[in-house]
Amino acid sequence: MNIKYLVGKTCQKVYDKIKSKEFVSCFRMRSKDFTRNRKAGLSDNMMMVLNKTGRGIRAAVRAFIKVTQEEGSTYSQQAFSKGRMRIKWEAFKDIFSVTVNDCYSKYDYQTFAGYRLLAVDGSRLNLPYHPDSMDEFGVQKSSGGQIQALASCLYDVLNGVVVDAIIAPCNASERDLAVEHLENLQTIKEPDLVLFDRGYPSANMIDKLEKGGFQYLMRCDDSFTSGMKKYFSGNDCVITYRFKKDKTEKTFRVVRFDINGTQEILITNLFDGNFTIEEFKRLYHLRWGIETKYDDIKNKLELENFSGTTPLAIKQDFYATLFLSNLASLMILENREEIEKRNKSRNNKYQYKMNVNAVISELKENVILLLITDSNRKKKKLLQDIYFAITNAVIPIRPGRSFERKKKRYYVKYHQNDKA
Repeated sequence: MNIKYLVGKTCQKVYDKIKSKEFVSCFRMRSKDFTRNRKAGLSDNMMMVLNKTGRGIRAAVRAFIKVTQEEGSTYSQQAFSKGRMRIKWEAFKDIFSVTVNDCYSKYDYQTFAGYRLLAVDGSRLNLPYHPDSMDEFGVQKSSGGQIQALASCLYDVLNGVVVDAIIAPCNASERDLAVEHLENLQTIKEPDLVLFDRGYPSANMIDKLEKGGFQYLMRCDDSFTSGMKKYFSGNDCVITYRFKKDKTEKTFRVVRFDINGTQEILITNLFDGNFTIEEFKRLYHLRWGIETKYDDIKNKLELENFSGTTPLAIKQDFYATLFLSNLASLMILENREEIEKRNKSRNNKYQYKMNVNAVISELKENVILLLITDSNRKKKKLLQDIYFAITNAVIPIRPGRSFERKKKRYYVKYHQNDKA
């Protein structure tokens, strides 16, 4: 395989970072934390949090000891719980940022007509009971008083990378979080095209996007377009509309088309005629990728299976899970060209893509080894074994496949998230 094994370099960068004195000094809670020679330092406790995903705390600690220490060593759950309380949650956000930066500086990432394609959306998270978590994140009355947080992600739908993520109280405004994403966004050489679902369009949001130099595409509902429909001309037109509440005038393009008998209305500041209605249909469809990503994060990486109950532990787990999610996406990016090349040489009925379940499974089993292995040769061999497994577990892409959306039944998936 013609692969550069860049994931190994990203892991090495992260490991060197969390072991450094500067990192420890920056992200320990108190100046006296991690100054004594203990069994587990800051980096060890961080790796145990990363190792938690998909398994119980006790099993994660034992697996960590097996990989990193001599047989017979012990480290209790209580010691782990105390150790993690000495680490700021921003430490995990920092290593999550490494995966984002490396994606756009090292990898051959994809764009759409020269744009980085970003989707924004929110999702509620069920949290374990703790009075401090109840105070910080709040309860959702519609879910029977369940403690919940609102997660919001800005997601690169073509490359599978979460570019920015925020965990906020459950009653936070998704629009406000979207604006925060845009303010946090680091620019790359390509311009950004941001995709929004219903609920985000507003005069203020359009104003923020225009002032930030962003291109946008927004799906609109009737409440937003009711006053402007009389100005529509055909299925693709440009209108100038004055918003009564904000008393501002905005010019945008309106695109309309039918999907399964339902008319969808999109607004955008892409006035280029090369973007046809068919192109906008495709862009609208690509936005669905962020829904799939939430499924991966919540169900395959088991985000809501929190390893602690305090707000600190919840935020640590949140960014630790997103770090692992992005690491899995970088693995897929590294192997994308190989998969495409391999399947072009065969008379296959379908194109094939990486099986995300297989990638996440391999990552869960090997994340600590990927971080602590300091030999480039051994790390490359480890990645070769992982890549051999995941490139042989590809699944077919079936164009146009769709299923009727079923009404969801909401329930608490993990017992520790039950209301106390």
